[in-house]
Amino acid sequence: MGQYNLYHGTTDGDRHLLYDGMKSSLRHRSPETLLSPSWTEDTLLDGRVILKQPKKGYRVTFEPVLLASAVPAQPGDWIADVGTGTGAAALCLLARVPESKIFGVEIQKDLAHLANINGVLNSKADRFQIIVADVLKSAFLKKRTLATRREMFDHVMSNPPFAAAGTPSSNPMRATAYHAVNLQSWIAFCMALLRPQGSLTLLYRADKLDRLLASLTRVVGGIEIIPLWPRAGHAARRLIVRGRKGSQAPSILHAGLILHTATGYTVEAERLLRKGHALQA
Repeated sequence: MGQYNLYHGTTDGDRHLLYDGMKSSLRHRSPETLLSPSWTEDTLLDGRVILKQPKKGYRVTFEPVLLASAVPAQPGDWIADVGTGTGAAALCLLARVPESKIFGVEIQKDLAHLANINGVLNSKADRFQIIVADVLKSAFLKKRTLATRREMFDHVMSNPPFAAAGTPSSNPMRATAYHAVNLQSWIAFCMALLRPQGSLTLLYRADKLDRLLASLTRVVGGIEIIPLWPRAGHAARRLIVRGRKGSQAPSILHAGLILHTATGYTVEAERLLRKGHALQA
């Protein structure tokens, strides 16, 4: 486990050199940092994942758990989690596919540090690495410090930031997590990491589906759209979109997932949110 500055990385094409070369940043932190009253310690997947996260500002909802459930990862696969935050999606995916390796890309250093800590707390330090970087900096692709001489990831997952309704938050961490970004540039970053036929899995706003599909045109095929319905008869506010780089397969609109009944989660939502199963669209 380690924190790695993307702009001073390896230029070697072998992804194992990148993985093995990262060093732990936790030894530079005092014990008080790990026990700071600014953070809370929570759990996901019925306690299988321990998550330290900010008490105020950016806090995890069900979204990263569902994002992780939708990634078609297999043992031995390499996954990039773009905008990893505190590592919730990555750790949920590792709970399901523990033999995979995940690199989390995060711009906020405090969140990246928490993701580092969470990797240790969940005994995934050797499987979960953190890279501090701004996804939208074009210098990244020119330097090729992560993609290097060949595209290397089998899967990329991401919950791209989007502008929250209402007045922007006064909390800097939350404001950064919920602000509009150049979606096309964000997608271009994700695609640059993927090997041919690698999968891209995104969780995004349902009311911005047209914008998302426009950004995926001509770079992703076999697109699957999976609406996430709050309750039966209610409009979807979020959806999962996934596809494969360079695929020529047709698009599919799935029936989607209903999350709640009048008394709690649906049976299928329970399978994903509590048991950590893979999403069966």
